[in-house]
Amino acid sequence: MISFSLVAALLAVNVMGIDILCDFNSEAPLEENAVLMCVAQSATDRSIYAICPLNVNGVPYGWHPISGNYENGDGVYVSGTSHLEESSLSRMLVSEYKNKLWHFEVHGSNVILYINVPEDEHFVMKDNRLLFICAPSTFKLTSSLNYHLTRKIDITKSIRIPWRDGSGLTEALKPFGKGIGMLYLRRSNFQQPLQGCGSRASSLFLDKQLVDVDAATGVRSCEVDPMSSTPIGFLCEGRMEPPECMKYLIDTNGKIRPNRTERWTLMNRSTLVVAQPLTYLATSLFEGHCLCIDPLTDRVLAKIVVKPRYEYVCDINNMLMKNRVQPIHSFWCSVTLHPGSTLTIRFPPDPNIILSDTTNTSTLQTVYPYETQFKPGTLEHVSFLTGRKWFNSLRMVDYNTKLSGDALSMDTSSAHKGVIKIKYHRDKPLAMIGEYEPLCFYWQLLPHRNNVFGKIITPIKVALAVTHPYDIKGCDSHQTPIFDPSLVAEDCVWKKYEYINGFLHKCVLENAYGVIKAGIFCKDGESLMPNNCLEHLYDYSLGKTIRLPQSVKSLTYSKVSGMRILQLSYNNTRPLSVGCSCVDSQGYDRSQLILQSNVQHMLVLPIIPIPELNGDMTMKLYNLGKLTISDARSPGGSHNIDIIGQYEKIVVARGTSYSLECRYSYQNSSHLQQIIDSEEIPDELKTSWIPKKSESTYLYKYTTTSGDRLIKRHYKDVITGSSKVITVTHKHSNDSPALLKFSYRSSGILISKDPNNANSLSFHYLCGLRPDVGYGLVDRISEVDREQLNITDLRYPSGTYKLLEMVVVTTDPYVHGCGVTFTGEEIFKPDTVHITDANDGSSGCQVDLSEHRECGFYCPPPYVIDPPLCFQEVLVDGVVTPLSDISDSMVYHKSTHFSLLSLHHSHKQYNQEPKMSPPLQCRCLSITGEVISTINIVNYYSNDSFKRPKGLMRVYRHILDELFGQ
Repeated sequence: MISFSLVAALLAVNVMGIDILCDFNSEAPLEENAVLMCVAQSATDRSIYAICPLNVNGVPYGWHPISGNYENGDGVYVSGTSHLEESSLSRMLVSEYKNKLWHFEVHGSNVILYINVPEDEHFVMKDNRLLFICAPSTFKLTSSLNYHLTRKIDITKSIRIPWRDGSGLTEALKPFGKGIGMLYLRRSNFQQPLQGCGSRASSLFLDKQLVDVDAATGVRSCEVDPMSSTPIGFLCEGRMEPPECMKYLIDTNGKIRPNRTERWTLMNRSTLVVAQPLTYLATSLFEGHCLCIDPLTDRVLAKIVVKPRYEYVCDINNMLMKNRVQPIHSFWCSVTLHPGSTLTIRFPPDPNIILSDTTNTSTLQTVYPYETQFKPGTLEHVSFLTGRKWFNSLRMVDYNTKLSGDALSMDTSSAHKGVIKIKYHRDKPLAMIGEYEPLCFYWQLLPHRNNVFGKIITPIKVALAVTHPYDIKGCDSHQTPIFDPSLVAEDCVWKKYEYINGFLHKCVLENAYGVIKAGIFCKDGESLMPNNCLEHLYDYSLGKTIRLPQSVKSLTYSKVSGMRILQLSYNNTRPLSVGCSCVDSQGYDRSQLILQSNVQHMLVLPIIPIPELNGDMTMKLYNLGKLTISDARSPGGSHNIDIIGQYEKIVVARGTSYSLECRYSYQNSSHLQQIIDSEEIPDELKTSWIPKKSESTYLYKYTTTSGDRLIKRHYKDVITGSSKVITVTHKHSNDSPALLKFSYRSSGILISKDPNNANSLSFHYLCGLRPDVGYGLVDRISEVDREQLNITDLRYPSGTYKLLEMVVVTTDPYVHGCGVTFTGEEIFKPDTVHITDANDGSSGCQVDLSEHRECGFYCPPPYVIDPPLCFQEVLVDGVVTPLSDISDSMVYHKSTHFSLLSLHHSHKQYNQEPKMSPPLQCRCLSITGEVISTINIVNYYSNDSFKRPKGLMRVYRHILDELFGQ
């Protein structure tokens, strides 16, 4: 344990509180462990106390490396070319604070390393990592130890390695007889030396930062790159304009505009702004600047210009000599590429340079004293540093394993001349798969024999500002998608058009809570509709174009043609069904993204137990009396079971989801309640829903002379329309009551095939005691001994069940007709007569109105219906004609999705005769004017005064001109 005097000393010195306390003396004895390691982060750990004992069982200990006595201790281990080397802490930790940031101090039997940085004081680290070692005084950093400490230890977390570990590291430590303690200090991006300048020079800025000083005015100015991963600093001992410089910039017109930053802070007594640009995601860029003004004279003291760079040069030629004098231990160049930027890499020319991604040796080694290589030599592979060690390993993978999108290109045509270019193309997508990591390219010189130059490797770090996140749901039909396809495996389907060549890739993404992001990406030659989905979307529940609702945002990432990222915030007050489409050159919808949000209801259906012995029925509300459940599949015919049921009815609106839990309740209420946490339910009272396969079947209730009966039916027998408009799921858990979820999607078409219930349908579900406890109903009643299910034989609670009726109103009628339809979806009656136009080859249908009495036409967005008021107006020989001019016996109206025409009984009153021609028409057109589908109505009734129109009078010319440019 730490002595009382030591604790007092810590409290006396540390006025800010301790972020990291690393005690190698008491927490875990060094004699029992080979390695004790503490890890501190420069971004968060500004107050670090590390305690090293002066003696461990008679063995002198201390901090390494140390030069002289502890009062002037200044040693630290940093990165060398391929090993750790000693350096000066005063060179590595830099600030403008009046006091020293660190010192060593002996307290009793310990020597303590203090690192204290005030919260409002900025400091920089000149190296990515710093290492202090608490070890025996005889400790030496051998090559074996160097290897294991830099390549075998995870430096991202504090660890303890016992002697029994038996690793190469413990073997390398055995000569010292005792363990070591290690303190790692890891640098965050924010503690890198700053790019920037200010009203005076500062050691916080990069050594290579170019600062111009106007000879006449003395104004200091510099230019910084907002796409660099290096943080930006502006030092102003005066008045900053704008006051929140870097959050806001002055543009070229003198106006103050907001600027995107990942992190921003005001340090050093409000004289230093430090900002981290938003570099990992490409956004719109603009030029701007900040000023430092003398508050007394209003004279400009300094100016920092934020200007994105598009041309980067990594000149290895100029750095080779510098490397011989002062070896470069990290990346020779480090850039962040963004859309429109290019990196040119220059190196010594070599006509025999090797560009292979895999070849490490050359057949020329017997002829030439050395060879040069550039890797990766193509973009078929990419390499990056990976791992959690001090020196990470270089990993090479296939391009499509790490990156999605084709925005990157690599020009190696001049590689033999010593020039390679890497270009990030505008208007093309690029995303990083998995963890965000910069790429690594490198030129290397490899001697074949003992050569004076030796081996030279020049790693180049290339970070990428991606156009969008990869790990979001997206609608993308490309062979190599730019969004993670695994996230939409159950949300996207391919639908084959009926009577049209090709498919539609349709993705319906539901947001049940919170915020989701979703994207769509069109193929070359396709257009994103409506109007690039920037300010407008299709509302699929209304079948029209609307402005972006408040709950939907179009995110402004880097512009990529045909790509849009939308953000949907959940709103439980109104349903939503909106989206975008990719339309090909002929005007056909090829990809469709629908964002859907249902209003969610979570309810409990209480079942009130009925005491069996006294026959007390006072607690049973909404009693249906006796219900009979039939199973016609039983071997002996219909198998009936009588039960007592309580009844509940819910009318389900479009765009609504219900999560329904039924449980036995001892409260005197059987009304629907909100789901809340409740007491644990005894096993004998756990419930189950019937039918168990409620995804495909439901209970149908019908009345006979002997009472109400329930039988199982399939949904497909009574409903048709779009797929998955009604979805029912049944969740069964041993730890909680059974849950039935019933959802009605607002965007789909729901049609009843039951002529007796054309406008609404009822689906019944029964909930009661679970079958596996021995007292409940089961899905296959015929498999259960009827005697065990006899009501009189059941114990308390006595056979009480909850019968739930879910009522849905259909969206459209079941009629003859046509329009935009898909294989496998029955939108109109299957005996509709389909025809093909002899002139343009378009498909359609012909409906005999006298025979079928009613017909419908379906033309959803992005298609255009012609005439716009279809059936209120029709095409007669190509001329738009009001229906009222043709007949009083035909009535037009609209359902949710269809334009409808029906026959009125007035034709009998006026003795009108049916006419076969000319047919009355409506058409569905693509946005390019292609005819998608046509409905021809024949055998209709017309007024005696109606004559076929002549010429092109009353044609909607303005509509044709606007849509098709004719």
